[in-house]
Amino acid sequence: MEKQKNLKINNRIVFIYIIFSVGVFGHIYQPFRSIMLTLTPVTLLITGLVVFYESLQDKKNNLLIWCVITYVFTFSLEAIGVNTGVIFGYYYYGKTLGIRIFNVPLIIGFNWVLVILGAVSIAQVFFKNFIISSFFAALLAVIFDLVLEPVAIKLNYWTWQNNIIPVQNYLTWFIIAFISTIIFYKLRVKISSSIFIHYFFVQLIFFIILLIFI
Repeated sequence: MEKQKNLKINNRIVFIYIIFSVGVFGHIYQPFRSIMLTLTPVTLLITGLVVFYESLQDKKNNLLIWCVITYVFTFSLEAIGVNTGVIFGYYYYGKTLGIRIFNVPLIIGFNWVLVILGAVSIAQVFFKNFIISSFFAALLAVIFDLVLEPVAIKLNYWTWQNNIIPVQNYLTWFIIAFISTIIFYKLRVKISSSIFIHYFFVQLIFFIILLIFI
């Protein structure tokens, strides 16, 4: 039974790497880029659900509760931030990420959840103390955003005022990820699959490659 479960997880990991490999090629090869951009929110939703599928089967785990809290928390801050400039700085979202409410794409909160969850999963490998682990996870989230930002601007995910990414944005990323990770530990969420780590790294590699080639 355990062997079959691991096989299913490995199949999902392979699926994610294949999808993002296709995405890399499609973004770099100019004739396909517009198609890739159109498919971006759908791709993020499908791959995210594939990542979550196995873990959400455990009804005794508080993972789903944490995901809902984190989604609402991050989406709310994005809504306040994009409409006021207070949270992250002054920016606005383009059309690439799909349907928006309060000027924020619905997929954004979902991706926040996945990035933080991947960062937490990595941090847990190295640190047992939840404060140190939360700090490290927040640092990983900021590193992820450092790579993401210039690519996101080129792909019209979002645009910063005067094309300047403020330091405030990275500080806010750290604080949001740190608080979300603390909540993760307080809810005693358990993660038994490495798929979240793979998803974090496949996205990071995806954006690093695009940063170099587009």
